[in-house]
Amino acid sequence: MKELASEGPEEAHCQLFSGHGLSDCTVRNEWGLATIKRMEAQGVQVEWRTYPGLGHVICKEQLQDLNQWMEKLARENLKMD
Repeated sequence: MKELASEGPEEAHCQLFSGHGLSDCTVRNEWGLATIKRMEAQGVQVEWRTYPGLGHVICKEQLQDLNQWMEKLARENLKMD
């Protein structure tokens, strides 16, 4: 994986939500975890969630978690302005 270029302080605020089904046969959980660890090593703030019994699909709970995460980011960004 190519290293992220650091061009300025805005990279310090890079955030990512990642949800992973623990029954995913397409992308194994270890691969997802390895990717997350690499992203964190590059300074990305990762919100990692796992979903027992979920395969390589998206579920309502995952969408709700993503929505809550996005709302939290929006509130935080509004405070910064």
